[in-house]
Amino acid sequence: MNLKKLSILIPTYNRKNYLENILEEIWKQIKENTLESYVEVIVSDNGSADGTKNILKNYTKNLNYQYLINKNNLGPDKNFYNLIMAAKGEFLWILGDDEILKKNTILKIVNIILNEQDISYIFLKNKNKDKKYIFENKDKYMKKISYEISFISSNIFNKSYIDFKIDYSLFIGTNLLQEAFYLQALQKGNKFIFLEGDFFEIGRAENVGGYKFFKVFGRNQNEIFEFFNKNFSLSDDIIKFFNKKILQEFFPFHIIKYREKEMMMNWEEEDIKSEIQKTFSKYLDYWIYCYPLLIFNLGFSRRYFFLLRIFNRIKRLIK
Repeated sequence: MNLKKLSILIPTYNRKNYLENILEEIWKQIKENTLESYVEVIVSDNGSADGTKNILKNYTKNLNYQYLINKNNLGPDKNFYNLIMAAKGEFLWILGDDEILKKNTILKIVNIILNEQDISYIFLKNKNKDKKYIFENKDKYMKKISYEISFISSNIFNKSYIDFKIDYSLFIGTNLLQEAFYLQALQKGNKFIFLEGDFFEIGRAENVGGYKFFKVFGRNQNEIFEFFNKNFSLSDDIIKFFNKKILQEFFPFHIIKYREKEMMMNWEEEDIKSEIQKTFSKYLDYWIYCYPLLIFNLGFSRRYFFLLRIFNRIKRLIK
């Protein structure tokens, strides 16, 4: 059997128009760059009722495509798990169905896989210029990725580093099951690629969310970190670094959007002050970056957030 180098795994639910666009672009890139022998595409439909099945049938006539259909919506974690279990490629790339792929993105990934030996991980960072960084220190690499480990379309991992005997049901319901696979490849590997370039535009589908944002990226993510701290070699230093970055750069923007009721996603209601404080109260960064945005009136909080952004930019320039 001819094993593929790259499995592109697309979870979908009631987004047939977005799905058709990305499947068309993937097929175009595969044909234009003669990548048929290197790439497989698997779509898992999580019980869609919008005609997604008809779109999939048009593409699975091609041997590079296959699809899985769940009779009911299993939730994102089980859907991701089913995709990963079905994949036959050496490297696995979970790709959002509403992303807009840029020209030659797949070719760039396949070339890295073919030309770089013994790599366990590839991270895609959208930038205007193409650049490749090779890391052999996993902690430095993880600090480079930072909280963007949760951005599914940016992370590609080598399946050979995965222990499929782990009880992955532990991560069902976290909305971050994929990180259990990412963290294995990151902890076990010795060579990592950080790739900059024009890869994709982040999707903007309307039917996203459906979870408690701050619980997922706070408490749930830290439970996964704790598992890998105890059972693998994820260090306290990396966990602390991730959490500080989340508090400094990730949460403040989303706190303001949540309070403005202008969320880009259909998040479930939650007591965000209580939720964030449960996990992060031990961090000084929580009290500086997030707490003021939670307790003061929205007008003052907006101004405070503006000052935080300026402060973060100055820190980056100094570094």
